Amino acid sequence: MAVHADPSASELPVSPLLDVSRLVVEIDTLQGPVRPVDGVDLRIEAGEIFGVVGESGCGKSLTALSILGLLPRPQGRIRSGSIRFEDQDLARLDERDLRRIRGNRIAMIFQEPMTSLNPVLGIGDQVAEALVIHRGLSRRDALAQAIHLLERVGIADARHRAHDFPHRLSGGMRQRVMIAMAMACRPKLLIADEPTTALDVTIQAQVLDLMDDLKAEDGVAVLLITHNFGIVAERAARVAVMYGGVVVEEASTEQLFEQPRHPYTHGLLAAVPQLGRRRDGMRPHPLSEIPGMVPNLARPAPGCAFADRCALRVEACLRERPPLAAVAPGHRVRCHVTGVSAQ
Repeated sequence: MAVHADPSASELPVSPLLDVSRLVVEIDTLQGPVRPVDGVDLRIEAGEIFGVVGESGCGKSLTALSILGLLPRPQGRIRSGSIRFEDQDLARLDERDLRRIRGNRIAMIFQEPMTSLNPVLGIGDQVAEALVIHRGLSRRDALAQAIHLLERVGIADARHRAHDFPHRLSGGMRQRVMIAMAMACRPKLLIADEPTTALDVTIQAQVLDLMDDLKAEDGVAVLLITHNFGIVAERAARVAVMYGGVVVEEASTEQLFEQPRHPYTHGLLAAVPQLGRRRDGMRPHPLSEIPGMVPNLARPAPGCAFADRCALRVEACLRERPPLAAVAPGHRVRCHVTGVSAQ
């Protein structure tokens, strides 16, 4: 698996484009309020691709929805923490102010485009909508710009296809339409939540190449949410690993793959299929699994959320949540055992 190396990845910016600090999200359920996001910290620099990985239910998507103010209402809320974007705290803005940012300076590509696109509206009109709302263009000028955007993302015969409804497009084409919608207003931050779900590997590569091109041409930063370590290795400069609603490890992609420090990260990497032989000529080890179950959000553990599944746990792991501590430049780990600086 090729690892994307970035020589500047370990140098965190003084003022990042996005700085999520101690974010806590609370959701009302039949069992009472739960916190699927319970103290997330993320820093994303302008113009970089930042990956967030973790198994289903770890809080990746809810963190993304919190940034855009799209938590389900009234059962969902930001309980505490801050989401600073261009030095403005999005967690403190009202809905009116968030609408000026959403789809304009921050855009999002959702997991399943068929459920995100309007089934009774042509794709050209859907791309044009953001230009009418945020740029004040006339409907005619916005549609002309939408056709240009559809061409840019690789929709053949875009002038004709702009009048098609979503059901007439393939999954890959629908995802391209979502990217065109997201990039219409040239945002500073693009949030891509599992953008290649349900696409075959060839279309996956095309969609990811398109996002790379847009990053290079427009300087947009990308928050890439995925469970696929292969995509992260090839595309992201830095990556955060989430478990139980918190970031348990954050590092440059090269650091994470070469020197993972958290036991959960080790477990995830050990579960990645390996082709061919190892460098020592031996066959790859068989896939391993992480024993146990994900934590019950209704009954959160007082200590580390991963303690029940961790072979390295000590007494402190059951009593105290470890801090996200620096173990090397640009490398932070949330672990009582391995979160000790190697310097």
